[in-house]
Amino acid sequence: MKTIASGSVRMQIARPQIDHLDFGDTGILRPSLDERALRGKERTLIITRQAVLTFFNRYLKADKRYDLERLKADFPEIKLVRFQGAIIQ
Repeated sequence: MKTIASGSVRMQIARPQIDHLDFGDTGILRPSLDERALRGKERTLIITRQAVLTFFNRYLKADKRYDLERLKADFPEIKLVRFQGAIIQ
């Protein structure tokens, strides 16, 4: 943790019953999913896609219209953890 640059951000998506496969299309392709579980997995996928788009546009294209705080406001499931040197806030 000491090697993480100050100002870095870790993003977490906190949703009930989320698992690793939910961050790609595999999570929604299970034939055994009921309607409620499918909607939850689709929500996780939407959040993931928007988070990646925001990151690339903000940090690779330097487009200030894309902001992690705004993304967090749009998706309350997102938790941002900011690093201050070796201290997490």
